[in-house]
Amino acid sequence: MRKLLNTSTTWSSKALGTQISGISGSAWSINTFLSE
Repeated sequence: MRKLLNTSTTWSSKALGTQISGISGSAWSINTFLSE
């Protein structure tokens, strides 16, 4: 049970990290576009 819990926690933090980097990547693209 603990192993399963660890796996899902790792998976969700990985998914969250992907979302955050996607958001900051988009924000960076928008900033670059606006400053051109």
